[in-house]
Order: sequence, then structure tokens, then C-alpha cells
Amino acid sequence: MWIFSQKKRSSQRQPEQRRRRVRLGCEQLEERWTPAADLVPALVNMVDRVAVGSTVQVNVDIDNRGNVSSGSYVVEFRLSTDATITRTDLLLASVTRSTIAAARDSQWVQTLTIPANLAAGNYTIGVVVDPLNRIRENIETNNTLGDATASTLFVNSLTGTVKYSSTTKAVALRPLNPSAELYNDRNTWIVIHGRNSSPATTGVAQIAAAIEAEYTDDQVLVLDWTAAAASGLIGGSGENFIKPVAAWAASVLVGYGITADEINVVGHSWGAYIGAEMGEVLTEVNTIMALDPATDFPGGSYNPEGTSSGVPEVNFARNSRYSWAFYESAKDIYGSAKTSATADESFVVRNSDHSKTVQVVADIISRNQATSLLAAQFDLQRLLAAAANPIWVTNQFNINGQRADGQPYEAVLAAASGGVKIQSLTFYNGTSSQVITI
Repeated sequence: MWIFSQKKRSSQRQPEQRRRRVRLGCEQLEERWTPAADLVPALVNMVDRVAVGSTVQVNVDIDNRGNVSSGSYVVEFRLSTDATITRTDLLLASVTRSTIAAARDSQWVQTLTIPANLAAGNYTIGVVVDPLNRIRENIETNNTLGDATASTLFVNSLTGTVKYSSTTKAVALRPLNPSAELYNDRNTWIVIHGRNSSPATTGVAQIAAAIEAEYTDDQVLVLDWTAAAASGLIGGSGENFIKPVAAWAASVLVGYGITADEINVVGHSWGAYIGAEMGEVLTEVNTIMALDPATDFPGGSYNPEGTSSGVPEVNFARNSRYSWAFYESAKDIYGSAKTSATADESFVVRNSDHSKTVQVVADIISRNQATSLLAAQFDLQRLLAAAANPIWVTNQFNINGQRADGQPYEAVLAAASGGVKIQSLTFYNGTSSQVITI
């Protein structure tokens, strides 16, 4: 390469210009990387179904595709409503990890807690590596990744714990159908089991399924307090958890967006009292169906039947817009005549027992054995409408199912042989001195 230079002319004559020859050297260029790390999330995956308030194990793998060690770095775990993870998504955790050598990776299992107030739906859990760009990297645009194997996280239950004294027990509210979504915009039935029972117990599962089959536009949730309900009969510790469980259930339902006037409780034994106490917390729930609410045996801190004054502490009518109670009077002593009588409408059940009464009522709701006329008297639409039944005169039967004016029961249900199916309904319609059986 030749370069000519020319000096500025002056007014005086200059000697003849000389040409100067300059030689420039050239050498071949080669591509060189600046020494830097390159952190890339290679894997984020977990189970595809989890309850709000619970924990989830997330498998994580971060690669260092750079040519130097990374030094310690930060990983943010975020929850997104779509597949794109950004720093505007909900932060679940931020963890600091130790260095990754060049061309190596780091794998671990991260435990995350799903927020208790999270709306049900589909979510993606993802990571943002080095969110503040404090590590010098060759590429800064490859630091995020969503759940690579289970693209969505489906939230459909509410979980938590309750405490009495120094003892803590797990509780949960979940759809009867495990694959169903959890909604906060519709009529909601809460089915609650009793002592030494669970949502899977025959009668409890049966009545929940019967309601779900009849009212497909509603949702049916089961309240699982199995751990707390495991208890002896006399001085049973389980009854101490009735109020804490009720307070928890009322709080999480309303916090989730289900209003008190959308809550309809179906409770057996101690479960009926949880429903009443939920109404106490919320001023009232929409409806309560109390299935042979339990006798108050000695011991424990909970006294539903009241003290020596004889006035029950529990009052189903006070704690709901409308209520039904079914009292089994024939074969055992486990049901409470006192608390059953506090419902807006109360019924005596004959020829069954404490547990089987649930199945009798489920049989009526599902219309399996009941005649259409009998089943129509217990159509849940009437309960939801808070409407008294015009077919019978109220307060006409005593606890033994015998007719007597001024007694607290509206009608008598007789179970068929075996005690789990309905056989007949007896009531007084006020037009004659005779009772009517259908």
C-alpha cells in the first residue's frame, strides 16, 4: 500500500517534492471470545397438579456454557399465567447458588410453596437466572426457562393447618372430582365428615356424589379434617378442633372469593357442627344440612348441646339462611335431639343408625329408591330457596316419631331393611286428624 503526502505550499519556491513510500504490515484476524460465563437454564420440571398452600418439588438444571467459572449467582423462581417467564411474574423464591465451572452444570431439587390465595387455574413455574445481570456473560438473553416437561401447573384445592393448644393438624378443601377445577363464582356445597371418618367414607362420598349429579352447575367440595377427627368418643380430642377447622374453612373460602351466600354445608355428626361454626364466623352461610349431629359426650372443650340451662349453643337456623336437620332416633345414642331441633326444618329418621342416616338422605337426593312424590319434598332447590314445605304442618312429631303438637319435628322418615335406603315419609298436613304416609 502506497501513501502520498504533500506539504503545504508557501509563497517561496520550494524544492521539487519528494515522494515518500510507507509500508504497512497486515496480519490475519482470528475470532476470539472474551472470557465469560454463560448461565443457561436447561431444565425446570415438576408434577402437574398441586394444591394452593402446599409445597411442590421442582427439578432444576443450570448449565454454564461459558469458558470461565460463573461465581455465585441468583436464581428466581416465578409463577406465570402463560408460558413466558418474566420478572413481572409472581416471585415464589429467590435462591443464591455457588459457582458452576466452565462447561459444567448444577442440578438440584427446589422446594417451593404455592401461595394460599392463588386462584385456581393453569400456571407455569419458571426460572430467571442472574436477574440483575451481575455476572458477565457472553449471552444475556438466554437466562429464562419455564417448566419444560409439564407445561402447566393446575391448582384445584385449598390446604392448610389448624391448631388447638399445642397440637397442629392438616386440613384441606378440594373438589369431589380430583380433576375438577376450583371455582369462586358459583354455588358451592361443602360436604364435611364426622369423627373417625374421612371424605372417602361410604355415606359421605355417596351424598357428595348425589349432590354433584343433581346440580351439575354447582361445585361440590369435600372438607378433609381426617387427622383432627381421629378421636375417641368420651373426652375426644377431635371435638376440640371443630371451631378451629370451621374458622380455617370460612377464612380460606371467603379469601378465595366464595361468598357466604354461596356456601351450602352438608355435615355429618361433628361435621354438622363445623358447618354451624362456619356460619357463626361468617354471620351465616346460605344453607346447612345437618345429618344426625352428634351427641355431646363428656369431655372435650366443645359443648354443642349447651350447659345445664338446656339451651343448645349450636343453632342451625341462626347460623344459616335456611337449614334442615335429620335426627336418627331408633337404634343408637350418637345423635343429638337438642341440636337437631334447632334447624328450620327437622326430621326424625327411623330404622337406621348414626352412620347410615347419611346414606338414607343420599338415597332420597339421588332418587334411587324414593318415590317421585317423596323425593320432591327434599328437592334441594327448596332448601336453597329457604322455602318451608307447604305440604306439612311444622312441629308435629316428637323424637320417637310420634305425632304430638308442639314437638320440634316436621316429619318422619323410615328406612327400609338394612337402614340405608328410604322406605317412607310420614307427615301431618293439617286437614284431618290422621297423618299421611307416602
